[in-house]
Amino acid sequence: MENPVVAPFAQKPALAAPLVDGATLFEANCAACHAGGGNILPFARGKTLKTPALKKNKLLDQEALVTFVKDGKGAMPSYSSKLSDDEINSISEFILLRASENW
Repeated sequence: MENPVVAPFAQKPALAAPLVDGATLFEANCAACHAGGGNILPFARGKTLKTPALKKNKLLDQEALVTFVKDGKGAMPSYSSKLSDDEINSISEFILLRASENW
């Protein structure tokens, strides 16, 4: 029996595959603090993953966002020792896609 969760993604072009991985990786590593593109930390509510906040914090491009995820800053931990470069790139692609769709 075909898995109904995976089946729709299997029919999309290869370009969509990193976004599937990015969504899964985001859910496992980021969603606890950033569900729906938000930020659960009371002192960092303005530092969301939504377009205006990403733009304000100069994170609205792939390279800057990848660097931020790798290095971390403040309450945001570094993920360079937890995730591979490909995984961080996939998460960043997912974040930028979802931000462009207004989460």
